[in-house]
Amino acid sequence: MSDPHIAHTARSWPTRLGLVAAGLGITVIPDLALPALPTGVRAVAVTDTYWPGRATVAVTRPHPSAQTQAMVTALQNQAARLREPPEDS
Repeated sequence: MSDPHIAHTARSWPTRLGLVAAGLGITVIPDLALPALPTGVRAVAVTDTYWPGRATVAVTRPHPSAQTQAMVTALQNQAARLREPPEDS
């Protein structure tokens, strides 16, 4: 299978979904957007075992202030909590 040929990209959701509804393209949407799909657009679940998940990057100056470092540490702590397995209820 060869790589796809991308002829056009769209930034806005209405344009993306309009192109899909017209049969002129595909797009990736979050699960949260499924109820808002227009007529003529069908969602297909795709599982990519090679995709590691979402990533967040905090960009700071080379020598961040104490406040900035505290925020980055808080983000790292929260991210670590999100990776923990859920507790049995």
